[in-house]
Formats: sequence, C-alpha cells, structure tokens
Amino acid sequence: MKTLLCGVAFAALLTSPALADDAPQEVIVTLTREPVALSKVGQSVTTFDSAAIERSQSIYLKDLIARTPSVSIAQTGGPGQAGTARFRGAESDRSLFIVDGVKLGDPSMIGGGLNLGLLALNDVERVEILRGPLSTLWGSQAIGGVVAVTTRTPKRPFEAQMSVEGLDEYIVGKAGMGGKTGQLSWRLAAAYIDDDGVSSLRGGAEKDGFTQKHLNAYVHYALSDTSGLRARLARTESDYDFDGYNAAFQLADTRDTGFQDENLTSLGYYTQAFGGALKQTFTLSYNTTKRSTSDLANATAYPFEGRQTSFDYTGALTLSEASKLVFGASSERTQAIASGLNKRVTLNGLFAQWRQDVTQALTINASVRYDDHSVFGGHTVGQIAVAYALSPSLVLSSSLGQGFKAPSLYQLYDGWSGNLALKPEDATNFDLSVDYYGPNDSRLGVSLFGRKTDNQIDYDLSSFRYGNIARTQAYGIELEGETKLTPNVRLSGNYSHIIARDDARTSATFRNDLGRAPRHLANASVEWQATEALELGASVRYAGRSFENIYNTRRLDAYTLLDLRATYALNDTVALFGRVENATDEDYETAANYGSVGRRLWLGVRAKY
Repeated sequence: MKTLLCGVAFAALLTSPALADDAPQEVIVTLTREPVALSKVGQSVTTFDSAAIERSQSIYLKDLIARTPSVSIAQTGGPGQAGTARFRGAESDRSLFIVDGVKLGDPSMIGGGLNLGLLALNDVERVEILRGPLSTLWGSQAIGGVVAVTTRTPKRPFEAQMSVEGLDEYIVGKAGMGGKTGQLSWRLAAAYIDDDGVSSLRGGAEKDGFTQKHLNAYVHYALSDTSGLRARLARTESDYDFDGYNAAFQLADTRDTGFQDENLTSLGYYTQAFGGALKQTFTLSYNTTKRSTSDLANATAYPFEGRQTSFDYTGALTLSEASKLVFGASSERTQAIASGLNKRVTLNGLFAQWRQDVTQALTINASVRYDDHSVFGGHTVGQIAVAYALSPSLVLSSSLGQGFKAPSLYQLYDGWSGNLALKPEDATNFDLSVDYYGPNDSRLGVSLFGRKTDNQIDYDLSSFRYGNIARTQAYGIELEGETKLTPNVRLSGNYSHIIARDDARTSATFRNDLGRAPRHLANASVEWQATEALELGASVRYAGRSFENIYNTRRLDAYTLLDLRATYALNDTVALFGRVENATDEDYETAANYGSVGRRLWLGVRAKY
C-alpha cells in the first residue's frame, strides 16, 4: 500500500516535462521570529495559508498537520480525547506549539505539553510547520518540530465570516467580524463544537461526547507609522466524556467526565528605530489551564492547574541588504497546582541569530541560545543552517542544530516520582534537503534527517523516580511533490520512512521501536476546479504498522483513510460545502484499545462579507 501511495503522489511529477529554470514561488516564513523567504530558511518547512486551510475543511489542527511529512497522530478515542503528535519520531511533548507568538503548554501535565485533541482551527488564517529543532530561537521543547498558528487580522474597514457544518450528531459553528479604520484594528471571533462522539473504549457501547466553546478578541492600535500596541484575549471551555479504569484497574466503558478551561492574554508593543533598520517587539503573556477529571468508578475528582507567565523581546537589525541580526531575550515562569503539588520554576533565555547572504544564491543562518533554569542552571545550544540555490530551479538546504527540553514541574517535584537532580534533555539533529522546481507550478523535494537525544527523561523502574536514563535516535527520508496536471487539477503528496528507536545499550529495550511511531507515513491529495463554482477534492492518508509502547509487545496495525470533499460557490458571498471523512469506514487504532471515528458525512454553509 505504501508503495502505491508513493507512486500516486509522484507519478505526475516524474512524467511531466523536464524541469525548467523557473524560480520557485516566494513563500514567507514567520516562525523564524523575523519574516524570511522559505528558500533562505535552510530547514524543512510546510505552510498552509487561509485558502489551503479552507479547502482542507479540517476542524482540528492535528488533522491539518497530519497531511505533512513525518507527522504521526495518536488519540485515545474520538473528538476531544487526548491527542498527541510525533514529528520525525520525537515524542509528543518534545515539539512546540505557538499561537500568535505565544508558546502553548500546560505546566501541570506530566511532560508539560498540551492535549492536541482539544486544539481546533478557530479563526486561523495561517499555519507553519517546521520539522527539526528550533530551540535556539524558541527554547525548551523545540526538538522534533515547531508549529506556529496565526489567527485572522482584519484587512478592510469591516469584514465578517460565518460557517455552520455537521449533521444530526455533530455540529460546528464559527463566526467572526472585525475592521480596520485609521489607527484602530479589531476583531472578535467565536466557535462552538458539539459532538456526540464515539466510545473511547474500542468496541464500547456508550458514546463519549465533546463540546467546546471558544472566544477570541484582538485589538491593534497604531501609535505612529512605526509603532503600535497589540492585545489579544482568548478563552476556550471544553467538556468531554471519556472511558477510564474500573474498580479492577482495567480500561472499561465507564462514564467518566472531564473539563478543561484555557485562558490566554497577551499584550505587545512594537517599534522601529534608525529609519526602520531596527525592529523591536515586546510581548507579555499570561495563560492558564484548569482541568479536572472525574473518576466515577472511585468517586474521585482530580483537579489540575497550570499557569505560565512569559516576557519576550525580539529585535531584528538590518545591517545591510545581505546581513541581518535577530536577537532577543525571554523569561518564562511556570507553575503547576495539583493535589499535593504547588511548585513553580523560572527559565530565562538570551538568543541571537545571524543571517548572511554570502552571495545571491547562498544564505547562512547561525544561531545560539543560553538559558538559565532556576533548578538545573545554565544551558547552551547552537544551530547552523545553509540554503544554496544551485540554479533558480534547484535549491539545496542543510542544517545541524541542537534542541533541548527542560524537565517538567511534575518530573521535578512530584512527591512520589519527582527528581530535583534532573538535567535537560539534549538532542542533536542533522538534515539535508534538495528541492527541484519546474513548470506547471511543480516541486519535488527529498530530505534526509537524523537525530540523537541524550539524557532523555524517563521513568526509572529501579528507583521509581524520573531520571535522565534514556537515549533515543531517529533517522529517515521524506519525499514531497506537487504539480498541476492541468490548469484546474492539482496533485500533491508526500512519503516518509522513519526509524525511531531506543538507543541506550544498557536498556532492556535497546533497538526497540519507540511507541506509536509508524515507520511508514504517506499522504496524497488531488484538487479539481471542475467548474467556476464547483471544486472537488480527495485525500488519502496511510500510516504503517507501529507498536503501542517501547516494549514492542502490542502491535498497532497499518491503516488507510480516504476523505472526499466538495465546495459549491453560490455567489461571491455564500458557498455550500461537504465532505465524507473516512469514506471506506476503516476500523483502526492509533492508541491500543481505544476507538476511532468511522465514516462521517458533513454538510455545511459558509458566508463572508
């Protein structure tokens, strides 16, 4: 199956006319803290603009990023259940998620990560996914990858959008409006999800539902042509049912419930100096996550709260047309509150990146970061990335970089398993990419990558505490391609072969595959503008066999998902759309003993003004 998918994705490219010296379409990347052309980044990046997000009809961020190379998704059931993502085999809490420049995470979780299953694409206009480390610019967790989400900002004096989609057992509604007049820009958006769900327990009879309410507000006031203030408020309330463990400590079809309330507040100030040569941004943010689960079998509630206060400064100094220095400082104070735990730590960092266009074709990016943690002390990482355009149709990129992850508050301070002697995890990553650009807006890319992680934090069964006892490695190849078969038909696809395994020679699981890390991943998609009003699309996703855990005792079978979609524009304002998810009604697992969503039909309408 994987061979077939790979062939479908790239056949059109291999049989198209010979590649010409056509310059690649310019794409600007912003997760590098200062906008830069994709061809100069030196690392593997995939971007989705607002049109691509709309065409995908994705509701959740996980479903969008799953279309990109080397990303595997695991979820303990249907909508709203605990979700994780692995980037190039890196464990889920070793990748970083950013919304409008603010790092996301829940300090009260075991690994300090987040529940990706609750992260919906609410009022989002752009998503950027970088595969590989970027700790030199963003600090802890940016080992496997970085996902940067940008929400809508108004472009006109008044604009509004709304959409409603679903069927009898599930519905999603979104609405937003805003405007830009003179010095003031503003936007207000809301979203609502109500889903009856499926049984979290594989084969269970009782459905586990999910509801979510989201509100987002944005204000921008330009103090002058070169300075201004930005403020953003966001609140998300999620309620979900799930299947937990019964009195015999076995996963069962229980009626457990949970909720999670998230609040994010950020205030930013930007200014320019020296005729625009120096651009500066100051951002203060505060986000909280309150969650609780009710274990009905034991009549017990488990409340948790995570708080994160961050200050971030970024400066970008243009020394010449060929030289730019990006530098800055950050301070993060995180706090976890749970039963028997109320602790906080501080992580302060300094970073700098030099970007030099050595020639018109050659760009070098060199960066370094120093962090000081209130528990383990100082830590330094570095990275160098090179992009070289051998011709307008051939670009070579390579990077060698370090990433790190600070131990979480739970791993440091838990009364039973915490360990204050923990050091940060260290990862070293190398990748090499070649991209060919040709006629018909086509591209073919090949990437080789490898990563080794030392001092990885894991639970030590001999001491019953967390320790720096693990060592892992991952390496593989990614193939990407896209082309226009005709002016109205576009084909794209990717294939990834990843080996992610235990690399500690003294471990009982030495050379075992890491859990929930398929060796083979593939995507293929076709978009057809059938008429001026009608657009049709289809996507196929393949995930190969994997193991549930590092002991490799429980295998997860391979699966293939087919999605079909259509959009019909009634006029310039209103469009009807629909899709069939999992059209073949595949029965599959991404986490052992947990269910998955079968075939679903969605019908919707959206309007914009």
